[in-house]
Amino acid sequence: MKYDAKKLFGYPVLRDALPGEHRRLMDYPKAEFQPDLKLSVDPTKPTNAIIDYDYAISVPELVALADNGLAEFRLTVSCSKTFWTESFTLEETPGTITLEGEFLKDQLELSMVLITSSQVEFTSTLFHEDYQGEPISLPKYSILAWHNPITYSIAQERFRSLRTLIDFQTADDVKPGQLIFDGDDDYVTVTVHKKMYQAITLATQSSDLAKAVVLSSIYQSVVCQMLNEMIAMDDAGEDLDSRRWSMVIKERCTEQNIRWTDAASLASNAQQLLGSCFSKITDLGFGVSQ
Repeated sequence: MKYDAKKLFGYPVLRDALPGEHRRLMDYPKAEFQPDLKLSVDPTKPTNAIIDYDYAISVPELVALADNGLAEFRLTVSCSKTFWTESFTLEETPGTITLEGEFLKDQLELSMVLITSSQVEFTSTLFHEDYQGEPISLPKYSILAWHNPITYSIAQERFRSLRTLIDFQTADDVKPGQLIFDGDDDYVTVTVHKKMYQAITLATQSSDLAKAVVLSSIYQSVVCQMLNEMIAMDDAGEDLDSRRWSMVIKERCTEQNIRWTDAASLASNAQQLLGSCFSKITDLGFGVSQ
């Protein structure tokens, strides 16, 4: 095989064309590597995202390497805003990958490759004429096929939990135990006494039981107020998508078949949105499952 230092990899790699690049000059002029990647919200857990993937490769020799366990498809997902990168080995196609929403912000970059999982030696009838001749020998983790990274712009609000839609602040003129609700902006603001804020912070950093107690008390009442505010907005003809918090809760209600317009069901609807927090208290505190 002739090594060409002027080529992108120096040896033949199946890839898509760069802007302005002529296909006849590529390493595999008559072959394609076309991943199909789609990003969506996880319907079973809306704070997460799902990548549905599929791919096709038209080089028989590369397909044979993958089928024989000598090469594997990898999907790398990265988010520069959160300094997070993870690589997934793709076992089957089509398939899905679940991403934790806490790592996702503004933009995601998805890159798919086929790499060797051991040292390989192969040749292909679809090589560019520059590479025809002796078989190519490559060490483990060499790239065999590569696709330009695909960038997704995402709305972080689609992956926010209900609790992160609520901003707590303190004020000296608020009595201990009092909650002052403000839903006029994109995120709900709840003003509390500083001692209550400290108690909430400590509880959410403590045991699962303590977290469940906070959810069933503080957050339960706040989410009830959020639902009540949404009903008032709807009655006044205000678009719920005009505020990010109401847009997210409306979507959560739709996903969970919750009738948020039912004023008589505020408490039970809030409990369902928070993940049946009272059931968690029963289970964690008394060892009795519902």
